[in-house]
Amino acid sequence: MPDFSAEKEEHGGKIGWGVVGVNRQPEVVRESACTATVDGKQGFGAVGATFATKLAIQKALAEGLASVAVKYHKWGTPAKLPARY
Repeated sequence: MPDFSAEKEEHGGKIGWGVVGVNRQPEVVRESACTATVDGKQGFGAVGATFATKLAIQKALAEGLASVAVKYHKWGTPAKLPARY
């Protein structure tokens, strides 16, 4: 398992200063039958991405096609995972 101690320290500081919102829930700010824009409220990107993905699946099942964008989020460290994971 990779060591994420540096990332934990980095995000811990951002959380403490309010840069990353821990308890913020994504919100749909614009919507049509097959599109939506989600405000991530400066929360963790994984939370906003999961919310948007579930919304896109619902819309695609109903309309046959969907596109959902997420704005104002903090993506964090998933891109820093070692290649073996």
